[in-house]
Amino acid sequence: MRVTGNRWMYNLLYPHMNFFVKRFFRQFRYYGFEKIPKNEAVILAPNHQNAFLDAIVMTYGLGWKNQLSFLVRASIFKKPLAAKFLYSLNMLPVYRKDHDGMENMDKNDEVFDNCIYLLKNKRPLMLFPEATHTLRRRLLPLKKGVTRIAFSAEEQNDFALGVKIYPIGINYSTPRDFYGDLLMKVGEPIHVSEYLELYKESPAKAHARIRTELEARMRELMIDIRTDEHYELVEGWRQMDANNKGIDDVEKEFDNAKQLIARAEKFIGEHPEEVGEWHQKMAEYRHLLNRNKLSDKHFSPSAPRFSPVLSGLLTVLLSPLIVFGGIHNFFPFVAARYIVKKYIKDPGFQSSIKVAVAAFMFPVLHILCCLIYWMLSGSFGGALLYWFVILFTGEVALWYYLKWEQFNLSRRTAAFIQTPDGKEAVSLRRDLSLVLDRF
Repeated sequence: MRVTGNRWMYNLLYPHMNFFVKRFFRQFRYYGFEKIPKNEAVILAPNHQNAFLDAIVMTYGLGWKNQLSFLVRASIFKKPLAAKFLYSLNMLPVYRKDHDGMENMDKNDEVFDNCIYLLKNKRPLMLFPEATHTLRRRLLPLKKGVTRIAFSAEEQNDFALGVKIYPIGINYSTPRDFYGDLLMKVGEPIHVSEYLELYKESPAKAHARIRTELEARMRELMIDIRTDEHYELVEGWRQMDANNKGIDDVEKEFDNAKQLIARAEKFIGEHPEEVGEWHQKMAEYRHLLNRNKLSDKHFSPSAPRFSPVLSGLLTVLLSPLIVFGGIHNFFPFVAARYIVKKYIKDPGFQSSIKVAVAAFMFPVLHILCCLIYWMLSGSFGGALLYWFVILFTGEVALWYYLKWEQFNLSRRTAAFIQTPDGKEAVSLRRDLSLVLDRF
């Protein structure tokens, strides 16, 4: 089935999905999407952390009228009904040798022809240059899919198509969790026309040159811990530094992380004799936190503080709204968590499934409640008002749940600090923070 980049199903689901995906995040920031022209041959090339969620947030940045087509793993197209639905959302299957077998690789020729068709008709196309996803904050080696499609499109159109490749950085504060932060940044485009003469002389060199340039530009737009051996150490310091400074803005945290990572990697290179001790302390510290289901933020100077008296007063005052909103909105949350825990083994898919389940179940539940009210009361206006009350009290219940979760974590942290393991965690964090001060 050919994807045309102009599907009614995409238009139908766009506002609905983007409402839910934005509510999934606490801070949702995106910059530079105005650089991407309409009615030109453009390829969007973001890093890939979060399975389908990456594609959904990209559609939000691009806008409703500029339908995005994108390549996804072929394994989800196996069932005919699923394949038909995915095609209706401008998704194309891409086959990989390690996942789909060598015998299916020829099917990519038809897929790439469809991609060239989209570019020729000035429809935006998105490919993940890494061709796989990782929850780690790092750019994986780029594959040749982006450059292969770009040069093939130019070659089949007498090198007059003007394909542009836009590097994009997608940065999640907590890729697996609800109500984290998201920052997306679009960089300056790579004009494929500037490499056409080199391509005519040596296609291999032209492919390599663009991949190298794309990689460099993508690294600037994302939090990228390049060291593999010392990844956990640098990532631990990144979190500690942001928490010590009390940074609570996703853009400031991004800028701070870029500077901290550069300094940390340089410092590690200058002090190789001490690295083993730092690794051991960081591993022990994170193990203690993970075992007790706590986070570094609650051990930092910026840890949230709560008054038990004020918390109790708010609970009493807001309890009618909290109970009403919770009853009418808690089931999709519970169902999403259950499905993810029981059936989703790949952590990179967990956020995507949570958003998809919520986007499906919330409207179904709300419509069902309003229909029952309408049938019992006979008042359509009353049913409509009932729906608004469900939405409002749902927001109140969500706000209260998040505050309660923070309060509970603070209470548990305070109790944990009094235990031998807690005192050990405090000591380890102090030692690791002292190293931070050295760079």
